[in-house]
Amino acid sequence: MSSADIRGLVFIILMLTGVFGFYVIVLKNKKENKKHYTLSQMSYHNFAKFLNKNNITFNDEHFEDKLFKIKTLVSDGKRDIREIAKETGCTFEECILKIKYLQKKQILTQYHIDIHGNELVECTPEDLKLIKKYTPFIYYNHFTLDEITTKKRKSSTQNYYKLRDAIFNELKYLVDNDLVNGIMLNEVDKEIIYYSLEKIKKRDLVTITCPNCGALNDINRGEKKRCEYCKSILEGKK
Repeated sequence: MSSADIRGLVFIILMLTGVFGFYVIVLKNKKENKKHYTLSQMSYHNFAKFLNKNNITFNDEHFEDKLFKIKTLVSDGKRDIREIAKETGCTFEECILKIKYLQKKQILTQYHIDIHGNELVECTPEDLKLIKKYTPFIYYNHFTLDEITTKKRKSSTQNYYKLRDAIFNELKYLVDNDLVNGIMLNEVDKEIIYYSLEKIKKRDLVTITCPNCGALNDINRGEKKRCEYCKSILEGKK
């Protein structure tokens, strides 16, 4: 084989390698872009209802584009929520809800959502460790507080009820700081309430006047909660 033939063969191999690499990148990008198309406005609206956020736009033709832009901006290092909202055509409240939705779907890394500072704050190593600790229990299996305590009890010498309280307090920290999404906590009965269509269908909110401070509170019929203002125990009468 002549040197010209060898050069020609090398050129063909390089061309084929380049074409193959190009298609690998294209297919990879298509696969990554598909992730945001699996999100639906229906699941987003149900998530909003679960969080009692009812002032959202239905049938938003830019819904998927907004989610994809938010994901891209945050992944590229943007942390100012108002700037993210402006660049994606969202209101401030809508932007926060969409960030929470993306975090619930585990498409975005968990951040502290600092509403007063208008920014996403990187989690501390301790926070990340705590999130990792409870992710298998609340995202994959939907365990009750007692089930989590029973499983943790196997590797702990702590009293069952003290351990249960400690677990609840750690979960409350995660919920209060928006480090987990898709769950609520009933602080009166110490229960974990999971996001699901079944739960949403069963929600039957009634407005209760707090007998202690007179404030109005929305509460699910038949459930108990603390007043949002004075922390008195309220009950949604059946």
